[in-house]
Amino acid sequence: MPRRSAVWVADSLFALRPRLWIPAVALYAAGSGARRGGGSPELLSLLLLLGAVHVANAVRDRRSDRANEKGWLTAHGVVGEGRLVALAAASLVAAIALGSQASPPARALLLLALMFGAAYVAPGLELKRRAGWDLAANAFGYGGIAFLLGAWGSADRKIGGAEALAGIQAAGPYVLGVAAVTLATMIADRSGDEASGERTSAVALGEARARSAAMILAWGSALLGLLARDPVPVLWGVLAGGWLGLQADRIRDPAGWNRAAIAMQGAFLAILAIRTSSSWGRAGPGRS
Repeated sequence: MPRRSAVWVADSLFALRPRLWIPAVALYAAGSGARRGGGSPELLSLLLLLGAVHVANAVRDRRSDRANEKGWLTAHGVVGEGRLVALAAASLVAAIALGSQASPPARALLLLALMFGAAYVAPGLELKRRAGWDLAANAFGYGGIAFLLGAWGSADRKIGGAEALAGIQAAGPYVLGVAAVTLATMIADRSGDEASGERTSAVALGEARARSAAMILAWGSALLGLLARDPVPVLWGVLAGGWLGLQADRIRDPAGWNRAAIAMQGAFLAILAIRTSSSWGRAGPGRS
């Protein structure tokens, strides 16, 4: 029985896709200026919301995930659909409970995250199946909301217009950076998604134009970072954009694009870690 319980926990944890929480934690740290520790209610609430969306997405994407050889436990039915539905519901309830303890600006952002997540997977809307909208939902859901939660999560008041504008401008480079990485992941999944009838941004654009779009988004992240005086997206955007410009047309298979997306994420985490361990960079929008 203990072993069976351990397997159940491991399978459930896999379904929540905790590896995909890493970018959200990193972007939260970027917004906060890396001065606040993890474990705050708004961050935990966001991660649980993302987990619920990942589980719901796994249920909807079993066919294409099998084709793309992703999410083996869920795609092949090792974790049953009933357990996945229960897990998504439990994760959502826990997220709402934690979110209720957060500050007013954080609650507003978490509500926005919930709306994005619902629209991403809900039948009839399913932004994940709409080219362009799928990219925007990921970019804003991870890049924008996670960053602003870090920046505004501890505020015990409403965010004023000037402060809101400054925060949105500061989040912009990260939104484009997440979009670039997301598009690289979509290119890796393009053949399986197309065979399954999915019309993602990469399917709609085709591989050549999707490669160019990912490179443009990376350079756009650098440009917006320069305007925001934030060295993290500037350096990351130059590295990612330059690398995509030189190497993207040499990647010939989905595994190569998966490695490229992971490398792009790893480069961002490394640059952010350097800033975290030094005085390099700013404290984040709205912070002194």
